[in-house]
Amino acid sequence: FVWATARDPSFDTNALYAHSLAEQVAFVPSSVFDPEGALTNAMRLNFTRSSPERLVEGVRRLERAVRRYLAAPTGRAA
Repeated sequence: FVWATARDPSFDTNALYAHSLAEQVAFVPSSVFDPEGALTNAMRLNFTRSSPERLVEGVRRLERAVRRYLAAPTGRAA
């Protein structure tokens, strides 16, 4: 697994998750690992069972999801 943390503490991987599903890629938002659910600017990525080609495509899809999230209006909901 890879743990990725956004530099911007207001980045919300819970909101990003909806955008990622629209791109058919998934990750685990950091809030799942926080008993209070307050940690929202990170994600856990799994790469253990994917080919290098599939990983490249997954990163492309995640990039599109991040771009959609950042372009969304205030609240950044999908």
